[in-house]
Amino acid sequence: MPFDAILHSHNRDTVTVGDLIPVYFPGTHSGILLANGGMAYCCAFDGIEGLFRKDQDATRRYGRQVCDLVKEVFGCDGFFTSDELPRYGITRAEVRALYAAMHKQPGDGVLIAVFAYDARLAAHIRSFLEAYFAAEWGIGGLSLPFGEVELMETFGVEENVCDFQS
Repeated sequence: MPFDAILHSHNRDTVTVGDLIPVYFPGTHSGILLANGGMAYCCAFDGIEGLFRKDQDATRRYGRQVCDLVKEVFGCDGFFTSDELPRYGITRAEVRALYAAMHKQPGDGVLIAVFAYDARLAAHIRSFLEAYFAAEWGIGGLSLPFGEVELMETFGVEENVCDFQS
């Protein structure tokens, strides 16, 4: 499903990006979360729920490509989103707790990005995703004063490896 179609399926014309919110997962068995002491920093991208779905080839490929780009740029293990949960050892109860901590609900059009790193790295990845989506899609809610080429150069990537095809 193309980006604009996802936006419009949620009756949105723009994407808004929320602040980073620390979310603690006490008693988790998720190796990803345990590697950061059960802590993650999360932000909501309002209007693009479904962009990283695993049950559709186009969104699955796009999600993988964006995550791989984050890995390349930041030298980390990437990130995951609410579209992919429950997975990665995260239980349904933990998914409910995540939505509650973010003051969101499944199906409300919000994609929650989860970064199991310290606050500084999480903030950099959040900013990168915000800028990347703005450059990639040129949408009003995330428009920035530079284009995709400048964005990729700013973050040290020689070419855009993400190609979202429906």
